[in-house]
Amino acid sequence: MTQRELAGDRYTTAYVSSIEAGRRQPSADAIEYLAGRLGIDVEELRDGRPSTATLELRLAEARRLASMGETARGRSEIEAVRALAEQHGLRRLHAQALVALGFWTLRSGNPRGGLGYYEQAERLMRGEPDPTRAAAVAGQARCLRVLGDVRRAVLIIERELESLDRAGLPDPMALMVLNAYAVAAYQDLGLTARALKAAETALHLAPHVDDPQQRADMYRAVARGFLQSNRVDEARTAVARATEIYDQLEMRTDVGHCHWTRGWVFGHGQKPDLASASQALDQARDVFIETQSRYDEALVTIELADIVRRLGQFDRARELIQGVEDYPELVNSPAAYAESERCLGLIAADEGDADTALHRLERAIKLFHQAEELLEEARTYRHLGDLRVNNGDPDGARGAYRQGLLALDGTS
Repeated sequence: MTQRELAGDRYTTAYVSSIEAGRRQPSADAIEYLAGRLGIDVEELRDGRPSTATLELRLAEARRLASMGETARGRSEIEAVRALAEQHGLRRLHAQALVALGFWTLRSGNPRGGLGYYEQAERLMRGEPDPTRAAAVAGQARCLRVLGDVRRAVLIIERELESLDRAGLPDPMALMVLNAYAVAAYQDLGLTARALKAAETALHLAPHVDDPQQRADMYRAVARGFLQSNRVDEARTAVARATEIYDQLEMRTDVGHCHWTRGWVFGHGQKPDLASASQALDQARDVFIETQSRYDEALVTIELADIVRRLGQFDRARELIQGVEDYPELVNSPAAYAESERCLGLIAADEGDADTALHRLERAIKLFHQAEELLEEARTYRHLGDLRVNNGDPDGARGAYRQGLLALDGTS
């Protein structure tokens, strides 16, 4: 752009030249006009550093792009914001960009890589009771759950909540985020009462949080906590609220997660509606395929296969699992792989293939134990005991039931 073009119809070329040469100090009106001509923020032109608000909007847009299936473009934008924030010493924004990278790295099926980004973000915000630090800690907990270290996930969330309490007047968003992500970790360990309390606390804080995306994430996270305590209406309401917000924000993958949660609600209530569960999970799977979210596709396919199995459609259930069982995103997740092994074991049991069923269920138990999902380990022991009873092995059945009880003791 030439000086004449920059000056436009309001100023002279000589005026622009004198500003560039440092001979004149532009007025606030002139800075606003010239910034508009240059297509940058007033803050960037005045101070030589990018606008924090603009960079935050770029991060939000990057998540939307990734959620619409443009993952590479979204990640590139996050990296660009991270580089600018680091260059200009914008520490909080730098941490927010690292949290965004952690989120998408985990969602792409790389929990260890995601954990690294979240840990970097926490170090940047160390000692500050800030929502960004809370998001970094919550993200670490999500990664640790996937990696099978559930107890550590609970530990770091509870430690952060205690730290916020000691600091006094903690930020509502920080408290909401931490409690929301504590729900799933408590459930993994069978701590249903704690999961429900965390869900209720997060929901109570929602009116005090302005960020719609964070509220939507919270609604989706707490839904399963309510369902686990047989509060089905509250679970469905939470999912509906999350879906509405994600639709408004045009976050397609996250809408898929809401379909997934609806399927879970239909399939695991006191009166399961398996047909509706299958339909919702199919919708979620279609969204994940559309947005190329292979990790989410693998996980929801396993859950769909189990619902289909319960409907008696054994061939389709097996085909669903076979379609994703070689995905690295599934193989590298002990809990998810355990789900697939258990489903295949139950299909074999339903078809009368006791040897295959025993092998699959025993393998699932080992994987659930490795992932510290004690409640699922206990449930699988129950299936194993039932199978041994049906095959005339009462001693083996007693042993399986006893091991299941021991696993449940570990949740207390």
